Amino acid sequence: GGSLFGAAVFLLHPVQTESVSYAAGLPEPLGTLWVLLGLLLYAALLTEKTRREQIKKGSLVILMFVLALFSKESMIVFLPLIFLYHFYSKKPFTRQPYLPILVAIGITYLVLRLVVFPAEKLNDGYIDPLFTRLITFVRMLWDYAVLVIYPVHLHFDREFVIYSSLLSVKGILAGLGLIGSLVLAGLSWGRKRILFFAIGWFFVAMVPYMGIIPTNATIFEHWLYLPLIGVAVLVAAMFDFMSKGRNKKIMAGLLIAMLILFGVRVIERNNDWATAEAFYVHELIYSPESARLHNAYGIVAAEKEDLETAIQEWAITVNLDNYFVEAWANLVRAYYLQGDTENLAGVCAQFAVVFPETAEELCGFYSSLDSDPSSS
Repeated sequence: GGSLFGAAVFLLHPVQTESVSYAAGLPEPLGTLWVLLGLLLYAALLTEKTRREQIKKGSLVILMFVLALFSKESMIVFLPLIFLYHFYSKKPFTRQPYLPILVAIGITYLVLRLVVFPAEKLNDGYIDPLFTRLITFVRMLWDYAVLVIYPVHLHFDREFVIYSSLLSVKGILAGLGLIGSLVLAGLSWGRKRILFFAIGWFFVAMVPYMGIIPTNATIFEHWLYLPLIGVAVLVAAMFDFMSKGRNKKIMAGLLIAMLILFGVRVIERNNDWATAEAFYVHELIYSPESARLHNAYGIVAAEKEDLETAIQEWAITVNLDNYFVEAWANLVRAYYLQGDTENLAGVCAQFAVVFPETAEELCGFYSSLDSDPSSS
């Protein structure tokens, strides 16, 4: 019973929608597939007695690890998850010839990724110091908890916020939640190690996003894809531990009701991602001051030949960010296509104040064309 509910939570949780609908989020489910297959093969490898089967399964484990790394660099957590499995199952580390090979592959990959092929320029302020990045992650645990427990306000574009202190209500609660989780994991080590495994899985899978290695963001919904397996295992374990007699029916009813609500929210989120227009309309509800989103929405509207909406969005864009040169250029072209010479002249005059050379070149180009856009 618990396993069924745990699997359902993982499959139906609304936060998973971003990983499936967002193109750049697809490496999460793909990498997770290779990680899970690799762990299953590794667990089978530990029980093999024949040399031939050990070589076969060991080779497949290495292949799964490599495929996971090719899917996404954060899948390096395959290594600590293997160690977590050893601690959970109490399987000895001795006589595991493939474990050193996996570690060597992981170290080689990290060196290549961080030294030979370093990431592009990161956001200023989230590079140093390490303490600030770790504090930011702890504070973000509150937001992650809200996404998991109350997945209502889901959206992609999130403000890049750095925290240097936990001295706030949410920061203190996040810190206490972290301490409580670690204490629970420690207490469950003896008799109920599955709780240790579930909590450990969540935090191990979150290691790439803790800020140990700087990233260009502090939170994304699709980052929860692999960690959510830990939540699913926790739900399954809690159901099995607490559901006895009448309690079993009550808990099953509550979980079914929760899953129904999750399913409805998943449908809503899929609608948010259904079209570019629906996506930007939804995102602007949460980020109305984002010049980048307004500009992108204007482009989508222009592609649908809705110049009125496009002009409105680009006008908002330049009001929010006077140096958004692309939006200025879009406005100039839109007024030209409308044949609105009066507003075209006005925009060109404002454009020239901010970008004199660019405005002169662009506005001069459109002025040199035939007054009828359809003939150019």
